[in-house]
Amino acid sequence: MIKYITILLIPWVFLFGSLAVRKVLKNKPRRAPEIRIFHIVFIFVLLSIFSLRLSIGMYSVALETGEIYGETRLSNGELFLDSIIHSLQTFSLDEDYTSYLIAGRAMAFDFTGSARFAVTAGFYLLAVDVIAPVLGGSIVLQAFFNFFPKARFWFLCRFSKRKMHIFSRINEKSLAVARSIYRKKTNEIIVFTDVYTDNENETDSEMLQNAKALGAISLKDDILHIVRMLSKAKNKTFYFINDDESENVNLLSRLSGGENCGALSHKPDIRVYYGDDTLREIQTGAYLTLKKHFDEKDMPYIIRNDSNSEMIKDVLCTYPLFGGNSYDISADTLKVSIIGNDAACVKMFLNTYWCGQLADCSLHINVCSDESRESFISRIDYINPEIAESGREGSELLKIRPDSDEKNEPYFRFGFLKADLEKCCARDLAFDSGDLLADSDYVFVSLGNDNKNISVAKAVSKEIELRHFEGTEKCVTVVCVVTDPDLNAMLNETPSYGSVSLRAVGCLTDIYDVDSFYDKKFDALYRTLDKSYSDIKERSVMINSNVEANLKRIYNTESSVARAMHLPYSIYSAFRAGGITGIDIYENGRTDIISEKALRKFFELIKDEKIDSQLAWLEHRRWNTNLRARGFRCAPSGSAKDKDFILKYHKCLVESAKNGEGKGPDMLDMVSRQAGADYKIYDCPSVIYGDGKDEKIIEFYSRLKQNT
Repeated sequence: MIKYITILLIPWVFLFGSLAVRKVLKNKPRRAPEIRIFHIVFIFVLLSIFSLRLSIGMYSVALETGEIYGETRLSNGELFLDSIIHSLQTFSLDEDYTSYLIAGRAMAFDFTGSARFAVTAGFYLLAVDVIAPVLGGSIVLQAFFNFFPKARFWFLCRFSKRKMHIFSRINEKSLAVARSIYRKKTNEIIVFTDVYTDNENETDSEMLQNAKALGAISLKDDILHIVRMLSKAKNKTFYFINDDESENVNLLSRLSGGENCGALSHKPDIRVYYGDDTLREIQTGAYLTLKKHFDEKDMPYIIRNDSNSEMIKDVLCTYPLFGGNSYDISADTLKVSIIGNDAACVKMFLNTYWCGQLADCSLHINVCSDESRESFISRIDYINPEIAESGREGSELLKIRPDSDEKNEPYFRFGFLKADLEKCCARDLAFDSGDLLADSDYVFVSLGNDNKNISVAKAVSKEIELRHFEGTEKCVTVVCVVTDPDLNAMLNETPSYGSVSLRAVGCLTDIYDVDSFYDKKFDALYRTLDKSYSDIKERSVMINSNVEANLKRIYNTESSVARAMHLPYSIYSAFRAGGITGIDIYENGRTDIISEKALRKFFELIKDEKIDSQLAWLEHRRWNTNLRARGFRCAPSGSAKDKDFILKYHKCLVESAKNGEGKGPDMLDMVSRQAGADYKIYDCPSVIYGDGKDEKIIEFYSRLKQNT
C-alpha cells in the first residue's frame, strides 16, 4: 500500500516544489527566467495521470483479476510503458474513461474501506480527465499558432484583453525596448512586424531567436498590411522604431490617413522614435488629420522619443560638466571637446551650450569633426541661428539695451577642427588640434561605432595623461558612446587611473527602455519642481487636438526637465560664487538626488545679496540658452503675443546686466529681486521654497526621498 501512496504523491511534490522555486526566483535581486503557471499545471496533470495509471495497473496486476489489463500478468517495465500510452490517450480523448474510473474507485475503497473516500477519488479522477484534454487541445492550438503566427495574431486581436505592443521592425533597438517590456510585464503581448530574415545572415537569425525567447509574434506583414486586424485590438501601443528614422515619420503620416486610420482606434499610444524637431510639425498635422475621423476623447496619443536627446541628458546628469573640475574654484574656463560627426554630437553641443553656463566661468566648446566648420554651423543654425550668434564677440544679441553699445560677454567660445576621423589616430588628433585636448576639462566621443569610439577615447585619455605627466590635480572626464550592453558595463567597471576618468554611455538597454527619460532619471526632482511633469502622466490632459495647447504642454514639460537637470549646476555655481569647496553635491555618489548638506549650504549662500543677484543673472542666461537650444527666438517688435509656441517666439529672450538692468519690459522685475522673492525666471529652489528656512529645506529633501 505504501508504494501506491508514494506514486500518487509524486505530482503533488512536483506542484508544491515548483511553486516554491518560482517564488524564490521571483524574489531574487535580478530578474530570473519566468516559470509560467501553465507549464507547472501541465506537468502536474501529466504526472497525476501517469501516477494514477501506474498505481491502478500495479494494483490490478497484484490482484490478478484481469478485469482491466486482461488475464496475462504484466511485468514492471510493461506496466510503465502501458501507463505512458494511457496517459497520452487521456490527453488526446482516446481512452476508456469509464473502466479507468471504476478501477480507480475500487482501489480507493480497497485501501481505505470508505465509500465516501472512493467517491471523492472518483471526482478527482474525473477532474483530471477533464483538464487533460483541455490542456492537450491548448498545446495543439499553441503548435498551430506557432506554425501560423498570423492566425495567432488575429485571435489575440479579437479575443484577448492583454496589452499588445506592436513594433514596426525587428532590430537591436526594438529588441531592447521589447526586453524592457518583458522585464516589467511578462504577460503582455509583443508583436514584431515586417520581419524578413536571411538564413545566411547570422545577425537576422539571432534577432529572430531572441524574439522567440520573449514569446513574441513575428509577422512578415508590415503594419499597413494588417490594418483591419489592428482595428480590433483594444489595448495596444505602437512603436515606430525603424533603423532609418525618416521611415518612422512616413509610417505615422500613412497611418493617419483616412484609409488606414482604423488601426489607430481605441486610443492607442504611438511612440515615434525620431530625433529631428520637424516631427513636431508632422505630429501637429497628424492630430489635425485624425481629428476628422475620431472624437476628441478617442484620439490616439502620439509620443516622440528622441534617443540621442535622452542619452545626452543622461550623460550630463550622471557625469556633469563640472565633475572634473568640481572644486577647482580658481579655474576661470570650462573647456568641453566634442569628437564626432553624428546626431549625438549635435545634441551634446546644444546641451553643453546651456548646462555650461557656470558662475564666473567662461565656456569653451571645441568640436572635432570630418565635416567642414560651415557645415556644422549650418546644422546648428537649422535649429536656431541665434545659438551661433550668441557666441560671437560683439554680436547685437548681446546688447544690454538697444540704445547703448554696452554688451555682455559671449555665451561661449567656439573652436573647430576638421579631421578625417576614419583614418587619423587619436595621437594625430591630439597634436594636430593644438588647443583641442591640451586643456580640456571634458571630452565627448561619438563616431557612430562602438569599437571606434572606445579606441579613440582610450587614445585620447593616454594623450591627456601624457600632457599631465608632470603632476596636476586636474581631473578630466572622457565620455564615449558604447551601445553594446556588455562592452558598456565592462568599460564602466574598469577603475580610472591618473588624471583621466574614462566612462561609457549610451547603452541600448538604458536608452531604449519602455519608460522614457522622464520616468527613469530625476523622477523625484521633476515631481518636486513643477506640476507640469505630473500633467504629462495624465493622458486626458495631453490628448488634445488644439495645436497650441499641446505645444504649450510640451514647453512646460521640457522646462521642468531643464530645471531638474540644472539644479546641481546651480548649486555648483553658488559654491563657486561663495568660494566653497569640499562639499559633494550628490548624496552618496548617486546622481538622482541632491544631498541634504549641499541643499542646506546652497540656501545659506543665496541669502547673500551679492551671490543671489549673480545667480539670478546667471539663471537668466541659462534660461536664454535653454530656450534657444529648443528653437525659440526673441519675439520681434510689435508681436501680439508674449509667447508664441507655434512660431517659437518669446519676448523675454533678451539680455540683462548683472545689476538687473535690461532692455525687456519686465526684465528688471524678473532678475534683480532679493533671495526669497517670487522670481518668474529664476529657477533655483528659492523660487519654490521662499526664504530657505530650515523647515523648507527639510520639506524639499523629504519630498525628494519620498519620490525616489
